[in-house]
Amino acid sequence: MDPYRGAINLPRTFHKYSYVGGDPVNRSDPSGLLENVEQGVVISERKALIPERAVIQALQAVVVCILTKTAYAVLGASEPDPNNPCRLRFSRCEQEYPEYKRCDELPRSYVFPNSTSAFEAIKKEMNALGLNTKNLRKLGAKTADRGPCEGTPGAKHYVVLQGKNRWASIGECKCCEDYQNSAPPVLLTKCAILSPTY
Repeated sequence: MDPYRGAINLPRTFHKYSYVGGDPVNRSDPSGLLENVEQGVVISERKALIPERAVIQALQAVVVCILTKTAYAVLGASEPDPNNPCRLRFSRCEQEYPEYKRCDELPRSYVFPNSTSAFEAIKKEMNALGLNTKNLRKLGAKTADRGPCEGTPGAKHYVVLQGKNRWASIGECKCCEDYQNSAPPVLLTKCAILSPTY
């Protein structure tokens, strides 16, 4: 029980069992007689907490960095990124698939994902021009001996015939798509309609 009688201007001091006016976080009563505002102690405690907070934030940053690097490694990235120490870079086409052309090096006409879709586009164009497409066929899958993918694995050439009439040809390339460090490079098939005579 508090032996202090209390102050008329501080009604909370009249309670005989209340410690520091019900505010033990910001006040203390070392003598047991009169509460003290702990401004100096609180400020110094707060200063002491700032380095701890900075250390915790630095540790959080390290953990995020490690998790980010791990995620990139799981996706197949393996090279350090000189611009971001918390990130790995994916290998580039030149490293992963040096024997293939890069897809962005092909002429813009290489827009079809396979020879079948290029053949269907030829039929559609011929139909739009009022040409008969009955018995139109795609021959080939011969190794491409010229063009932008000459000498690369999987490069093919098809001839589009109707009877003995040659209407077009289709070039097929396997090329490397480089996603600029957002994903590993992949091999894609790209086809183009070449030399149409319709």
